[in-house]
Amino acid sequence: MGNSHGFILKNQKKGVVYITGDKVWCKCVDKAMEQYNPNYVIAFAGSAMINNKHITLDANDLNKILSKNAATKVIAIHMEAWNHCLLTRSNLKEAIDNDNLFIPDDGEVITLEDIYN
Repeated sequence: MGNSHGFILKNQKKGVVYITGDKVWCKCVDKAMEQYNPNYVIAFAGSAMINNKHITLDANDLNKILSKNAATKVIAIHMEAWNHCLLTRSNLKEAIDNDNLFIPDDGEVITLEDIYN
């Protein structure tokens, strides 16, 4: 679909946060995971599709992120937000049983302090 941007945020006390942006698993995600070894990943999940092509992370992609570093905590967002987001929260919970995966409800606020402990 074209270029997409992700962001790396660093904090001396809390570590590194990687915000994926709208993308699927690709070399740039793999490289960011290896290069920055993030403590937290805010993952644009939802398995959104346009023209029969995924444009956001699906459950398989999230499993790849979780497997890169056993300590990385992943917050899956951007689900059920648009009609082209096919992955629901309940489907993701069924697909991935991992204590490091957080799936907030609409309107729920999760801070790094909430998941840091």
